[in-house]
Amino acid sequence: MTAKDYFVISEYVTTLNDLKKAVNKVTDNKETIPPLAGYAEAAEILEWDKRKIGTYMKRAEEKNWPNSMFPEPIQRLASGPIWTRKQIEEYRDARK
Repeated sequence: MTAKDYFVISEYVTTLNDLKKAVNKVTDNKETIPPLAGYAEAAEILEWDKRKIGTYMKRAEEKNWPNSMFPEPIQRLASGPIWTRKQIEEYRDARK
């Protein structure tokens, strides 16, 4: 999924009903944004310190992101990497 797949509600919304209509209008037949995770959320899911996430990311990046080493972020923002929550949960579950 790319940024082009997401839409922003640009209409003026005055009531909850208007909001529901606007959301339905832009999400009809479109995928919705999955739950996302940054450093803090990934650390919480994995029960790790945020610094440990950075260490694992650096090692995985150096080795061109082998599947079992650490999930590759779906996007990097100025605030840091972003993963889907599912990526982090699947990584956690595979390590058990």
